[in-house]
Amino acid sequence: MRGDPQDKLRELVLLYSQRDKVLTTAEEDSIVNTAVSEYGFTVGAARAIVIATAAGAGIEVEGDYEDAAKAMLVALGGTRKLIKAEDFDLIAQYYHGKSKLPQDEVRRRVKQLIEKAGISPAPRGIFFSTRWFRTIR
Repeated sequence: MRGDPQDKLRELVLLYSQRDKVLTTAEEDSIVNTAVSEYGFTVGAARAIVIATAAGAGIEVEGDYEDAAKAMLVALGGTRKLIKAEDFDLIAQYYHGKSKLPQDEVRRRVKQLIEKAGISPAPRGIFFSTRWFRTIR
């Protein structure tokens, strides 16, 4: 890899996503870290180049799935900020279908997104329990 630092960064993106055509968040973080520490880019500029390169090469970025899942959570949570178990499952299925992660890890990540967004699990069943949410580990 010779030449312009931007070209080197583009090559790194293509190299990391060569096999699966999906750039995981860990891979994206590694590329951005390399761009900042070795090539002197700002975090914003490095991320912009990574996303532009991925989009141009038809590579999907796992962080985009997370953003889409967050948007779905907010929309489905409504003004009461409650997410139903069925909606949780729908979002987890979407995320799992797009990512390379196992189902259990996807469910954990979606749970973390819910907690970060300040959304609460909606009670369900005869006892109006939120156990369905607490059992996700």
